[in-house]
Amino acid sequence: MKESEMKVLDAFTEVGLTSSNGDAKKMIQSGSLFINEAKIEDPQVIVSKKDFTNGILLLRKGKKQYKIIKL
Repeated sequence: MKESEMKVLDAFTEVGLTSSNGDAKKMIQSGSLFINEAKIEDPQVIVSKKDFTNGILLLRKGKKQYKIIKL
């Protein structure tokens, strides 16, 4: 993550779990995207440094696709 804050749609698209922000929004509506094992329910959520645990942020799409972001 380049900035200290980023929209959740941009975060999933930037790491390659979704192909576009529109795709990310559809997946949020279907309940398929998670941050640190918490389901994302609002596409306007902002990801910031406070969401990192021990310098790590876990992004998950579905059951088996994960990406770890380190500070």
